[in-house]
Formats: sequence, structure tokens, C-alpha cells
Amino acid sequence: MSRYLSTFLFLFLSTCVFSQSNQRIGSWRSYLPYRYGLSVTQSPDAVYYGTQWALMKINKEDLSLEYFSKVEGLHDIGIQVLEYDETEEVLIVIYQNSNIDLVFEDEIVNLNQIRANTQIVEDRTVYDIFVQSPYAYLACGFGVVQLDIESREFGFTTFTNTPVRSIVEKNNHLIISTDQGIYEIEEREENNLADFGEWQRLGFAQGLPENHSASKLELIDGVLYAGVNEELYRRNDARFEFIHREAGFSFQFALKGSEGILTGWVCENGCNAKKILLKDDGGKRSVNNCSTKTVDAVIDEQERVWYADEGRGYKYSENFTGDCRTIIPDRPPTHNASEIATYNQNLYVATGGVTINYGYLFRTEGFYTNEDGSWKSYNKDNVEILEQKDMRDFLSVEVSSDGTVYVGTFWDGLIQYKDGSFQVFDKDNSSLQNSVINPDRNRITDMTFDKDGNLWILNHDAPRPLSVYSKEGEWMNFSLPTSTNPEHIAVDVAGYKWISVGGVGLVLYDSGEDPLSTSDDQYRLFNSTNSALTVNAINDLAADKDGGMWVGTTEGVVFFNCGSFPFEDNCRGNRPLVDQNGIAGELLGEENIKAIAVDGANQKWFGTNNGVFVQSADIETQIHAFNVRNSPLFDNGIIDIAIDQGNGEVFIATNRGVQSFRGEAVEGGLFHQSQITVFPNPVRPNYNGPIAIKGLAENANVKITDVSGLIVYETSAKGGQAIWDGRDLRGRKVASGVYLVFSAAVENLIDPDAAVTKIMLVN
Repeated sequence: MSRYLSTFLFLFLSTCVFSQSNQRIGSWRSYLPYRYGLSVTQSPDAVYYGTQWALMKINKEDLSLEYFSKVEGLHDIGIQVLEYDETEEVLIVIYQNSNIDLVFEDEIVNLNQIRANTQIVEDRTVYDIFVQSPYAYLACGFGVVQLDIESREFGFTTFTNTPVRSIVEKNNHLIISTDQGIYEIEEREENNLADFGEWQRLGFAQGLPENHSASKLELIDGVLYAGVNEELYRRNDARFEFIHREAGFSFQFALKGSEGILTGWVCENGCNAKKILLKDDGGKRSVNNCSTKTVDAVIDEQERVWYADEGRGYKYSENFTGDCRTIIPDRPPTHNASEIATYNQNLYVATGGVTINYGYLFRTEGFYTNEDGSWKSYNKDNVEILEQKDMRDFLSVEVSSDGTVYVGTFWDGLIQYKDGSFQVFDKDNSSLQNSVINPDRNRITDMTFDKDGNLWILNHDAPRPLSVYSKEGEWMNFSLPTSTNPEHIAVDVAGYKWISVGGVGLVLYDSGEDPLSTSDDQYRLFNSTNSALTVNAINDLAADKDGGMWVGTTEGVVFFNCGSFPFEDNCRGNRPLVDQNGIAGELLGEENIKAIAVDGANQKWFGTNNGVFVQSADIETQIHAFNVRNSPLFDNGIIDIAIDQGNGEVFIATNRGVQSFRGEAVEGGLFHQSQITVFPNPVRPNYNGPIAIKGLAENANVKITDVSGLIVYETSAKGGQAIWDGRDLRGRKVASGVYLVFSAAVENLIDPDAAVTKIMLVN
């Protein structure tokens, strides 16, 4: 120990501690698109946009952007409508599934009663909010709900037997619009607001068509504006009067500025929206600037008009007719993802996909990456060669050891991308062949690299559906002893290729010493009749660090580990058993396993239709079980999982977007790295999270001591990283001071290796 201590003192005197700014272990990040807002509201300081997936805030003073999703504390995803209550200083966020968040300055309160109420069998969508503090009135598919924001409790509920599209309160009267017309009721003690029979339907006597349907209601300076039969009416006192009509359009919103009342109109067939300015002198004017697909708008104290617009970006203008400006967030372009790859802390996402029966989705978003420090997508809209080939359905993505990106399309071959340059490999310049079923298409379903840097590619429905692109740039294709519908491929530690074939099973392929020659090739087929597979429907494959192959099927997990003899008859795989409350059961039972990944500590990450399950290296212990209820996971439907082995960030593609979880494990080697890093360091008093020690040898034995040499903590590295919670062996918080980390390699007994670093901790 004294030798280690003297080494440490030398390091302490001659070098400073290296620390890195990174995502906290155990925390989440979101990679959602914020392309446009579908609803908008404002507080005195900010403009808030509700997007298809999350919430964006624009600070009025400097136009800086902030993003909020489940990762940042919201309780759901997909926003239907927003409203800000200035009196209570709360942002009311209502989701598409009728879940509700009250976003205060210092807390987010979730109200899920409407979403969770199983007695409501009608449409639960909340279409509109009107705030008359301390109450918020909700226009719902089943009726009207009163919410007391101050007490955070619900008041009366009125079931209307018709969807309520909008609601306002005026002169102590509640007014609602429905498909059956406009109704109102006075808020007085003798009226039962919950009894829809007591509400009065307005009609001819009030200046409305006797038979009408109504849409949006707006209250401006005490004047009610109402969409009626796709026309706009105005009510100053007891009677309505016709104001305007736009043939083929329906009234969507109205707001007041110095130039008059701006009204918004939308159509049903996808055409551009319209904006009509109602001037104070009675004149009307079409406003065509800035926003063309406007669905909502607000005007701030500086007369800036903020539009919720279905076009790309966030648009605002100086008053109704002034200069237009656009804010485009630097975020991923889409929520769609079919496969993820990582390289050097960069993310690459293929955004295409196929139907369950491998039909086309015709997605054109291409693939996107953050490799230049900002998000950028590449597709037929911005890359000439991809435009020439009308490229669609980018299905798979892999990155070579030198950073070259390969994207397999289910449309017309393989894309190679490096340093901004693109090349496409197809039937004319490679061994890839067009589909037998669809001769115009060259369909790639999956690919992977072997340890020598050769790229193995599955060429769906091709006569010879397996191709290799060697590290030297040579091509060769091969037949398979099954159908021509290969779907997934993985290479194990020994170099064997495992290929799933749709509806057939699993092909084991040994390409021999020369990958371009077939003279020494071997094949073997595993299926539900000759192996542990119970079904032949396979969703994903992943090799672990011990030579095993994990197979995710529609009915659970199958594991193959036959060492150097996988072609022997007794190699049949097995359904791994784990202890479940004292009873041995099959790992994950009959879960539909959609994705598998293995981290630096050989832990297995399984993506299913019920979330993500993480098992220890020996699979005996469940490390995590993430789902939408116990974590920020966007959706339980998992599409893909990819792990950055350098920093432990686990990327998860769900049906509703990409996000990540910072895991504890990173890749380790036989030796310690030359630079051991600690994060955070120093550890400050307000920090209660894990302390990561990175750059260690794989599974290293780690001892942490105080400066006197007393051991306060001992652990083993997960891959190349050890975690300390700042507590001693008895679970007590350690005192402030400098602590020494001594790490010894355990996987390398021939040439022992050790490392020393320090942690400064302040409590």
C-alpha cells in the first residue's frame, strides 16, 4: 500500500485531476424532433409550443430555446393543447391521451383522472381549455370538466352525449360549442351545471341558424367569436351576427392586435390555411405573410405574433403584416427510427422501416446524425445522388472502425458516406442483386462488420441474398440453404455469422479463412424442430463477449453457446432459466423480443413491446426494467437498442422517438488506459449521484482509500468503469477530503496492470 501511496503523491504534485463533462450515470436524454408547434400559449416571459411529442419554450427576451419531455419531468408525450394561467402562474399541458400536467415554476403536478377513468367510454380527448382562475374549463369529447387549479382537484363533470369542441366563460355564463350546436348555462347556485338537460341550446332566437354545428369559440374584450357551419359569427350582447365566410374553410382562432382582429381558417383537404384581418373600420383583408399552415397563434406585449404552424420551424411576425422570422431548433428531424449506430460519441439513425411483412413504408427522411455538433439529415431532398435514385426507406445503418457510415435501404442498394461524400452500391457496381419479387428494387435488410473489417450484407429477395464487401473493397455474393428472405445478421466472437431468415429460422454460416471463397464454407439451419427455438420468427440477434449468441424471437429469448463446435448436432441452444421468486422460469417468458444489445460489462439489454429489460452478465439478476410508468421511456414499443461502448450511453429507439440512458458499463481492455478519468471531480456538496471512474481494465478490482490508506470502499469495474456512491462500506457518507483509487486488472494475469487516481470530495 505504501508503494501505491507514494505513486499517488507523485501524481498529485505533478498533475491536475482530469475530469470530463458528461451525462450523469443513471440519467436520461431525449432526441425528439421539434419541427413545428401544433398549439401555442404564452406567459409574461415566454412563449410555449406544444409539439407532436413534447414541449418547447422560447424566452421572449433573448429568443433562447428550452426543451421539455418526459426526460425533463413531463408525465407523457404528445401534446394536444396548452394554456397558461397568469394568476396561478401555471402552464396547463394536456396530452393527446387526456393526461394532464400542471407545470409550476418549481414542480410538475400530474392529474391523470380523465385518462384513467374507465367509466368514460366516449371520446376522452380534451379539445380546448378556457381559464377563469382559479378554474380551468375543459372541452372534452364526452362533455365539460371543471378543474380547480388552486386545489388541484376536479369539480363538476357534464356529460353531453356529443363532443364539446370549445368552451368560454362570459358574464358568469359557460358557453360551449358542439357538433349539435352552441349551448350555454348561467353559473348560479340553483343551476346544476353537471346536468346537460339544464343547458340551453342557442338557435334562431339568438341570431344563429336553427340547425348548426359549432367549432372554435374565442372571447376578445368581452366579445364572443364563434365558428358556426364553417362561418364566423360574433356576439356582442344577446344576439349573434354573421361576420365572415371562407368557402371550404372553418374558423380556427382569433386574436386582437393594433391592426384589428386576425382570424385563422383551416381546410380539411391539406391545403394551406388562410388568415383574414377584420379591421376596426369594418374592412377585411387577406394576410398572406409568414405562416401558411397556421393552426393557432398568440400576440405578445411587443405586438409579435407567434404562429403554431404545420410548416417547418417556428414563425413570428412584427404585428400581423410585418416582417416574418423563423426559428429552427437544432434537433433531430423526425421521431422515426428503424436502426441506430454509434461511433466516437456520434449518433447515426436510419429513419426508414418496413411493414411487418416487409412491405414499403416509402419514408423519405433518410438518415440523420449529430457528428458535426448539430443535427443534420441526409436524404433525397439534399443529396444529389440520392435524389437521382429517388431513395427511400433507409432501413439499417453501420459504422466501420474508420468512421465510414453504411446505410442499407429497402429501396435501391447500399449508401456509403464519409466526410460529406456519398456513393451508392447497387446491382451495377457491386454484388448486390435486385429483388426477384420486385425487380426494380435492391433491398437491404441488415448488415454487420466482422473482426477483420469486412461488411456482411443481407440482400432481401435476391437470388444470392448474402453479400460481403471486403475491407480491401472487393465484392462477393453467396447463396443460403433456405429461402431468400434474410432479415437479421450478427457475428460472434469466433467469427461465425448468424442469420435469421423470415419464417424459416436461423442460419449459422462459417465463411472460412477466405471470405471471398466458398470452398471452405459451412452452413447449418436451426429451427423450431431441431433446436430450442419455439418459433421461426426472429426479430434480432446479438453476440455477447463470451462467445454466445442471443436470439430474440416473437416468443422469448434463445441462447446459443457451443464454443468452437456450433456445427455439432448437440448444439441446439437453450431457453435460459432465471430465478423468479424462488421458482426457475424462462428468461422473459414469452415476451416479444424486438431488440438486443450487449454493453461493456456483458450485460444484456432486451427491448420488447413492454419496455426494456436489463440482465446481469450471468443473466441471473435483473438490473433494470424500464417502461412508460416507472421511467421517462416514451413508449413501451422498442424498435432498436444501440450502446456507445466508449461512454456507456444506451440509445433506445421507441415507436415515439429516440432517447438514451447513461449506463454504468463501458468497454474495457486487458490494460488500464493511460488516463483514468473521474466524473464528477471534485464532487461538490449538492451532488448525490454516482461517481464514475473510467479508463480501467475490464472487470478490474477497485479499492478506494482515504489518504491514510484506510479502505473505505471496494468494488469491481463494470467493463472499464467503476461506480462509487460516495459512501463507505457501511453505507455512511464519507467525510470531505481526498480519496485514492487503486485499480488492479484481473483479466490479465500474465502481465499484471494497475492504475492510481484520486477523487476530491466535499460534503
